[in-house]
Amino acid sequence: MIYYSECDDILIKYRNKGVLIDSNILLLLFIGSYNEHLISTFKRISNFGIKDYYLLLRLLGFFKKHITTPHILTEVSRVPSKSSQEKDIHASALRRITTPLIPLF
Repeated sequence: MIYYSECDDILIKYRNKGVLIDSNILLLLFIGSYNEHLISTFKRISNFGIKDYYLLLRLLGFFKKHITTPHILTEVSRVPSKSSQEKDIHASALRRITTPLIPLF
């Protein structure tokens, strides 16, 4: 027997409407999509782990639309990096992930 929670009802209700991805979650998505082992090296998302990244992918996979705002994209694109390698990783991940996002103006 399957039991649905209030959380399930909310997920089902908003599945077609989409989910808004905020800056730290978007950064986790960017870095994890480039190399999941680098998640702990970025200070702003170091409290997340690889399991969190995969949970995020599963959750986002449930929604038909992934939405963000220009302000969130700007905030994520301006994350300070410690090294030139980190900057390259960040830029590469940003380019790969932004294509499927729907900007909310």
